[in-house]
Amino acid sequence: MYELYYNLYYNLLKSYDEETAREIFCQFQEFLVEVENEAIFEASRLKLDKNKSRLSYADALGYIISLQNNMKFLTGDKAFFNLENVEFVK
Repeated sequence: MYELYYNLYYNLLKSYDEETAREIFCQFQEFLVEVENEAIFEASRLKLDKNKSRLSYADALGYIISLQNNMKFLTGDKAFFNLENVEFVK
């Protein structure tokens, strides 16, 4: 679970100064969800699927969590192109 939080902050820090990255990260905290074992199981199956092998485990888990919580999965990763509930951003 902490890998997802780390990934979020790391990417914010790549785009913003440290103060702004921390502010944005803290705004996202209200949207953090518990990761259930079933999400880990499903994400692992998704990643093992030979057509989805390019997915990182963090992206696979994020995608499954978004499905379980009826949220759109925002990504620019083309590996998600034909999957349901995905919104592409650049």
